[in-house]
Amino acid sequence: MTESGNRDVVPARIRKLARIAEISALLGMTVLCGSAAYLAGLMLTSSAEIDVYLEQELLPKGVTATVTPFVRTVAYALAMVPFLVGLYALGRARQLFQGYRCGEVFTSSAAKRLSTVGWAVFALAPVSILTKSIALLTMTWLNAPKARYFGIGLEQTDIFAIVFGLLLVVVGHILHEAALIAEENKSFI
Repeated sequence: MTESGNRDVVPARIRKLARIAEISALLGMTVLCGSAAYLAGLMLTSSAEIDVYLEQELLPKGVTATVTPFVRTVAYALAMVPFLVGLYALGRARQLFQGYRCGEVFTSSAAKRLSTVGWAVFALAPVSILTKSIALLTMTWLNAPKARYFGIGLEQTDIFAIVFGLLLVVVGHILHEAALIAEENKSFI
């Protein structure tokens, strides 16, 4: 079946919703890239502001740190790891929505993209937990030996990422089975 033939099978309402979702994913990617660029610019032009931000975001109350350019750079690099995972998830989601618009609904490729998005969303939780923990240790490394901190924290958003990521993976596997059944049914016709 041609692409335009597949497109005719997908109801206009779903194509419209997929287009809106595709644009939303693209906007999300743009915002993430803009945020990363803003923080990089802030690191280069206003280190005092970025130091305050890092201390507020990473350090427990009452804990101080000596933020050097090296510590600042490592903290930024660590912050980029979950950013890149999120950017990857949004990119794959955008491809999924593009496929939906073109009629790739009950296909193995759509199922694979959905599962990939799910695994990326799931990965956000452990990646975020680990990078924050390492960033905390990095921020306090120059402190006296008994004033160094390493902590592991689980936030509400981490739980959401785990559950919804796994939900997408499971639905992706179900979609794969549906695609196999759809292909099998096409062979009978």
